[in-house]
Amino acid sequence: RHRRTACVLEKMSCWKQAKVERQQVIDMTNGQMEDWIALGRCSLNMGEWDEVLSVSDRVLEQDPENGKACALKGQALMSLGKQQDAVKLLNQATLLAPEEAEPWLALAKMQAATGDEQRSMDTMKAAVLAVPNSAEVNFGLGKAFIRGGLFSDGLPFLRKAAALAPESVDVTLDLGRTLVSLGHHEEARKVLEQGRQRWPRHASLAYAYAETV
Repeated sequence: RHRRTACVLEKMSCWKQAKVERQQVIDMTNGQMEDWIALGRCSLNMGEWDEVLSVSDRVLEQDPENGKACALKGQALMSLGKQQDAVKLLNQATLLAPEEAEPWLALAKMQAATGDEQRSMDTMKAAVLAVPNSAEVNFGLGKAFIRGGLFSDGLPFLRKAAALAPESVDVTLDLGRTLVSLGHHEEARKVLEQGRQRWPRHASLAYAYAETV
């Protein structure tokens, strides 16, 4: 019961409550590997870096090639400013668990933050091949192209991200703005109108829509 409840809460991004449920599972059964990984992910989303390191190290002691644990630890180290160690672990995670979006995204983010936009772009291109149906990965590659001024190259990935994550206001807004930049005003108006109906109080969305009418 606690595991099922935790899964539901995690999908809703209710990390604090989900963590309580995962901890209940672990306390009662010592937990499966997936429970420890999920507990670490909750802690990561709550900014509890030391706890993420503790959980990921525990998993890696039992399974040194656990890509999900490498990804968790790498992201925690990145947040703690330990970039060299983080890069090593995130690279390892993309090899051990290429189907996981998080290490690709974290690695590309770190590369972009240090000014290496080309390497960040290359990472996202590899990511979209490894995780083609991830909205976050498609959105990330689309934004990488946009940052480089390559609007036409970024547009297909923003469209796919919007199809995969219609509930994301950020994806909707960036897609609409990109369509406007490329002169696709009718499509932009449709995208932004749908977004405006869904999020009527979102100021940036309303402003972007006004530019199309």
